[in-house]
Amino acid sequence: MVLLDIEKAYDTVRLNGLLFKLIALHLPDYLLFFLKCYLEGRTYTVHLNDTTSTPKATLSGLPQGAVLSTTLFPFYFSDMPRPPHTHLALYADDTALLSHSWRPDTISRRISTAITTLQKYVTTWKIRLKNHKNEAILFSKRRPTLPGPNQFPDTFGLWASAVPYLVLVLDSKLHFTRHLHTLANKATGLFCNIFPLLARD
Repeated sequence: MVLLDIEKAYDTVRLNGLLFKLIALHLPDYLLFFLKCYLEGRTYTVHLNDTTSTPKATLSGLPQGAVLSTTLFPFYFSDMPRPPHTHLALYADDTALLSHSWRPDTISRRISTAITTLQKYVTTWKIRLKNHKNEAILFSKRRPTLPGPNQFPDTFGLWASAVPYLVLVLDSKLHFTRHLHTLANKATGLFCNIFPLLARD
């Protein structure tokens, strides 16, 4: 599994591109007009001390904290290509690319091809990936030989023994031991924070 980290995910959504994809999904006209009015016409200004800049139009980015933003964001990535022999897991801005085989070199080749395909897609839609934050993990009960980083484009393929995904910490054996330790440490930290508020008796 390779975890792809999208840089400033909600801020990189091109409004014209989002409307184009909504039209391609055959949404009703009245809903498209509503969403067009909701997305377009927004401006921003910069305040520095007593100086304020002139308003500038916002060409990209979904409104922060808006309920509709979390609903519209998946539509922007709904046409992301699904490379062969791989599975693409999308949840908000968390993207995971998975492939399985008995041979690690086969997995590496499939993942490498899939990453190249996805890079073309994100370049077309002006989406940026944090290459230095993308991690790869190989799930296996055996001790396979991990392919080198040169098997992946750019700086992908930084093999890790455990990776965070959504609310889980996944280890290479899928024992969830690292995840349970993480939860225990968080619980201990919270208890230490509230301990002064508790009665000593």
